[in-house]
Amino acid sequence: MPDPVRGEVLGVFVVPKLGAEITEEEVIQHIRKALGPVAVVGRVVILAKLPKTRTGKVMRRVLRAYASGQPLGDLSTLEEQEALEELKKALGRQVG
Repeated sequence: MPDPVRGEVLGVFVVPKLGAEITEEEVIQHIRKALGPVAVVGRVVILAKLPKTRTGKVMRRVLRAYASGQPLGDLSTLEEQEALEELKKALGRQVG
């Protein structure tokens, strides 16, 4: 994600296992422990599902574009529109 001071920081999109409860702070602590202090997390977004293609691959370019405020581009291979709607609610921006 764009950051005015560092240039870019991590934007983390998390889908917890069914029935698992997780907080943004737990995710940040885990990343800091695993990657060290060099990993600066800008935002943690906890979702029920990620936007995926029909073959099941996560559409990382869509997540990256949405987090940076860029156009989403071609969404013809998007499997479920609900994932984008949830992302829109989580980040509080207009999808399009």
